[in-house]
Amino acid sequence: MINSFSLSFAAADIVSEMLQVNLRLYPLQFPSFGELIEDRKRIGGAVMTDLDKRGLARGGRLDPEVVEAVRLVNFYDRAIAVLGSAGERKIFARLAAAGKQAVLVQMEDQHLKFETIRPESLVHTAVNLLPDLKPGPGQSVTVAKEPPEPKHRAVDDEDRGFFEAVQAPSNSSDARRRAAEAMLDRPRIGAGFFVVSTRDRLGRETQAPGLTWFDTDAGRYLVQAHAGPNGGDSGTYSPADKNRMAQQLQELLDTVGTS
Repeated sequence: MINSFSLSFAAADIVSEMLQVNLRLYPLQFPSFGELIEDRKRIGGAVMTDLDKRGLARGGRLDPEVVEAVRLVNFYDRAIAVLGSAGERKIFARLAAAGKQAVLVQMEDQHLKFETIRPESLVHTAVNLLPDLKPGPGQSVTVAKEPPEPKHRAVDDEDRGFFEAVQAPSNSSDARRRAAEAMLDRPRIGAGFFVVSTRDRLGRETQAPGLTWFDTDAGRYLVQAHAGPNGGDSGTYSPADKNRMAQQLQELLDTVGTS
């Protein structure tokens, strides 16, 4: 039984073409290999030889469990994308589930690493990609958001601006604004966000509002995006540990799953 395996970027490119699936789903990205048909055939032959040696294929045919895991990434009914950083470690992962099957795919060292998981553990597996950290000080506050201009960056600009500048609505107190700014101004040691989505039987996708986390020297915080009172964007900033993160993530999954 194959519970985990890895594919080099070249192997992922060839295998996805063989199975006619799209593995380049956010945040998983890798190049295409071989411009000419002859080059593709040569690379494909080398890939299949390697997979055969590793027990992931036999006689030029992929193992059925490998096929199942790869196809699940593309043909899912619920998924969680995770992109962020934890200190020097970057996190690029996608979790997908359909029925009684689920898979975790992590992008590391120019490889896609697949691991089959229990579908009921989808949320906790996503949260456990992050290190343990206590909740930061403070209380939950909801404020309006503007385009981010963070003092501390923990993730490259091309990944996304995780950190939202705070602007208090006219009916918010200065105390709430200062509370949010106090969370944002602490030195960061990591940050990232989750993207939760579901797909119905017709293939129509529904995506939940973004859920961001940022880790500071004092602890972890969550930012839940939602519509503001006048139609504008706003965010709720909350101290959070892994249990709180899992609860919030499950609520998002449940919301889009029933919408």
